[in-house]
Order: sequence, then C-alpha cells, then structure tokens
Amino acid sequence: MSRPQERRCVLAFNPKPNILDRLRAKGFDAVAVFPGAAPEYAAPLSALVVDHADADAVVKALDAAGLPVAGALTHSEAALRLADEVAHRLGLPANPARATAASVDKAAMRRLLQEDERFAVAHRVAADRDELAAAIAAHGKVVAKPRDGAGSVGVRVLDAASDLAGITYPVLAEEYLDGPEFSVEALSVDGGHRILGITEKFLFPGTVVESGHLFPARLAPAAAAEVTAHVGDFLDLLGVRLGVTHTEVKLTAKGPKVIETHTRSGGDHIAKLVTLATGVDPIAESVVTATGGAPEFEVRHHSWATAQFRAFPPGTVARVAGVDVARHQPGVNFVESDLAPGVEVRAITSSHDRLLGVVAIGRDPQEALDNANRALDQVRVETA
Repeated sequence: MSRPQERRCVLAFNPKPNILDRLRAKGFDAVAVFPGAAPEYAAPLSALVVDHADADAVVKALDAAGLPVAGALTHSEAALRLADEVAHRLGLPANPARATAASVDKAAMRRLLQEDERFAVAHRVAADRDELAAAIAAHGKVVAKPRDGAGSVGVRVLDAASDLAGITYPVLAEEYLDGPEFSVEALSVDGGHRILGITEKFLFPGTVVESGHLFPARLAPAAAAEVTAHVGDFLDLLGVRLGVTHTEVKLTAKGPKVIETHTRSGGDHIAKLVTLATGVDPIAESVVTATGGAPEFEVRHHSWATAQFRAFPPGTVARVAGVDVARHQPGVNFVESDLAPGVEVRAITSSHDRLLGVVAIGRDPQEALDNANRALDQVRVETA
C-alpha cells in the first residue's frame, strides 16, 4: 500500500475499527498487529497488517517494510503483554515492564501491593480444592478468579456453603471486600496521573457481572477525593508512567481498596461514557501519550452517561422485537444487540453472556438511567 512519506506509523495491537479510526484522525498510519488471524476490516484501515504475530514477527515485518514507527498501543487485554514487549524492544514510549505485568497477572499485582498496607488484601494462589477450601475457612468469604483474564470470566464469590466443582486451578483467592464498587478512569503522562472521573458500577443480582455503569459516579465530593487519591497513589506504586488506566475499587468501611487495574481503557463502553459526559476522548488521547506527546484538555462534566445491559430467561431466541424502537428513544446514543432468532441465551456468568446493551445520556444521573432503561424496556424477547 502506498503511503505519504511524511506520515509516521503507530503499532496498534488487536485493534478494533474505532482504534484505527483514532490513529488516522491523529495523523498516523496504523500497523495493525493481531496475535491470531486478522479480521477483514484491518487491511483497508492500515498501512500494514501483521497477523499470527509474536514480538519477533512484528520486528521483522517492520524491518522489511521500512516503516517509521512513533509508538505502540493497545486497548485489548489479550494483547497487553505483546504490545509491551515490542514497545520495549523498539525503544518506544512504554510503561515499565513491571507495571504491565502486574496489571495482567492479578496474583503478581497482589504480591506487589502487599508492600504497602494501604493496598494490601489477604490472598493466596490456591493450587487445588483443599487450598481453596482453606482460604474460605480463613476468611469466611473469598473471591476466586483466574490470575489473568477479563469480563468476569471464571470469577466466583465463595463461602463455606459454596459448591467448589468446576473451578480451574490454580486460582487466585482474595479476601472478599464489602462495599459499593467503582472504577477510576485516568490518563498518565510522565508519571503524573490525570483523573478523568469515577464510574459507578451496577451488578446483576447474585453475580459479579456488571449490569451497567454510570459516569460520573454519584459520590459525595469527600468520598470521590478519597477514591481518586487512593488510585493515584496506587498507580505510583505500580509504576505507571503513561497511557490510559482503568482501576476498579471498592469503597469499604475502612476506605477504598483496589480490586484490580488495567493499563487500557475500560470495557463496556466506559471510554464512550467519558467522552459523552466530558468531551474528552480517552482513546484518542492515548494515541498522544503512546507517541510521546502530552495531551491538552480540560475535564468538564457537562452531562451524565450510562451503559445498561439487560438479562433474559435462558433458552433459544424465537422472536425479537423493539430493537429499532429502542434506538430512537430520547437520550439514546446507541443500542448494541446480539439478539436474533436461533441465538442461545445463557444465564449471566460473564460479560460475554450479555446480549443487549444501551448507552444513553441525561442532564442528571437519574435522567440518564431512565433513558437507558426506557430503551431496554422496548425490547421484547421470546425464548424457547
């Protein structure tokens, strides 16, 4: 593919089309890198596509193409390690390897946080059922989760009455923390952390799976200041230097406690919520930091934005109605639906089981929530 000589490239690892669009808008060509087969949309939006890639393959492809590379970024959990390795090998702007490793490996993060009592949470890596049962006996209730992963896949809250069947070992068992859950969206430049805001989380009853998010969160100023200060100190301890982070926090009776963090934007359209509520696009600004720049923006909360999801009875979808009606409800930004006749509806155990979601805005938190739920109410699903 021919390309203007003056344009530089950014390595985009496992990018979706919106990432490639942001790169072009910022004046960069994309080198799209995929650990597996490249999707069809990649080639028309990229100067070069590297698929089935490891770090060696990426470096060799760049050498062969002779492309000038200005930076590397990813907003994909599955590609964080690869993006970090390539960035360090090429001398591109990057977080310290320890920070990326700890964000991906939840057990490594817990070990690191044990260095500071503000962030320490009792935990152990259980190698088998007996060790997991011992952790439950010690703490009464634990959260068991894979050491790596996202989307609440394989995450369970366990107590003495829980059935421990079906758990894949080893598993990280953490002391259960009680309290409302939030996430802090931040953008770091040269080790300084700009807080974009706090997101309020909602869960499907009896699960750890998010049923929705509201940005900004309904928190008193003092509580919000406590949460953001805690996360800023946490990012310092982790060693984060640049880029977007999404840090999940519980506000316990003893104060905020970090659950986990990700050196990427949050899922469930959280970056979109930030943009709708503040005008700041975290993904676009991450392009600036990935290429060594310092973003220039002001965070001004002018509205509220929410993403809400709906669960349906398990079964095979026989009929769906009302999705287009939902899209035209007041305040709706977009509707995301995977519902169609023949689709299997499963009980909600991870974010992958959610088949209908709405992003909506409002002049206040309740209006945003009402707009989203009104749209969801328009959708009728019959399952067999």
